[in-house]
Amino acid sequence: MPTTTFLVCTALGGLIRNTAFVVADHLFGENRWTVERYVGVFSKAVVVTAVVAFVCFVVLRLREARRARADRHGAPARCP
Repeated sequence: MPTTTFLVCTALGGLIRNTAFVVADHLFGENRWTVERYVGVFSKAVVVTAVVAFVCFVVLRLREARRARADRHGAPARCP
């Protein structure tokens, strides 16, 4: 992704996110802890998703490297 596109998308995403938090804070007023609780759960879900995606990426890369190494040496690959 080009740097300019990345920066524009990041800025727009941050603007939308911050606007949503400011509006939610204003609407909930004294009950802002409700928003904070849901944001905390959502943040944990994002972290778990990122960790799972990273682990899958690493596992797939390792399998690919093993297959390539096995193909170079003429041995059968151990991974299906």
